[in-house]
Amino acid sequence: MRFDNRVKGKVAETIIKEILSDCQFRVVDFGIEKIAREVVGLNYKEFNVLGKCSEIGQLSEFPDFLVFNKSQSKVSFVEVKYCGVAPSSSTWIESEFSMAATVFGEVVGVVFAGDKASASGHSKRESLSDFVRCFSIRCNYSAPLSPEGNLASGDASFSVCLAPRSNMGFQVEWVPMTQVDQGGDLWEQMLPLPLFFADLKPKLRRFNANARLLRNICYSMKVNDFASLDIRQSA
Repeated sequence: MRFDNRVKGKVAETIIKEILSDCQFRVVDFGIEKIAREVVGLNYKEFNVLGKCSEIGQLSEFPDFLVFNKSQSKVSFVEVKYCGVAPSSSTWIESEFSMAATVFGEVVGVVFAGDKASASGHSKRESLSDFVRCFSIRCNYSAPLSPEGNLASGDASFSVCLAPRSNMGFQVEWVPMTQVDQGGDLWEQMLPLPLFFADLKPKLRRFNANARLLRNICYSMKVNDFASLDIRQSA
């Protein structure tokens, strides 16, 4: 992976880890980079060759974090993605998350969208959900893995937990992957973090108060200009 992309991914992961930890979620590092440190710094070709080993191939599908809620009654597999442009169709979810969902059953995707974090034109009421949203993908049939770590015969079907907007506000529902695009732009259907991580709600105002700082970090990653960071926080 390119150095700049690796940095962007790590920054996004760190922000989410600190937000969840601050709300007393237990966040456990779980990605392949933490489990098999030897893969850090490998380019795409080198990693692809290594991934042909069945054990490493399955490790590569490990999400970034295991997240336990405050009461330790629920655990989620969480994968954090930074995207320069917000994903707009189900094709992106399928390509980035379907294999992990097949292995683990259900995976939560948290997405930072650089193009949604414009450095100009801030509104008076900034919100983290302007540029950070999430969804969950569930595998409805766990197809067996071959010794090479690939899907064996048989198709796996997937459902995605989204929150399409309506006159009644957000309506969280599970949508078959094949019907996701019928609801319009994918980004507009994704959930604000507190709709999935309910324990965030008590501190939502605090995080939104720091939205400008996080927005500027996210936008600066898009333009590859970390020197332009404006670290002044909004009141």
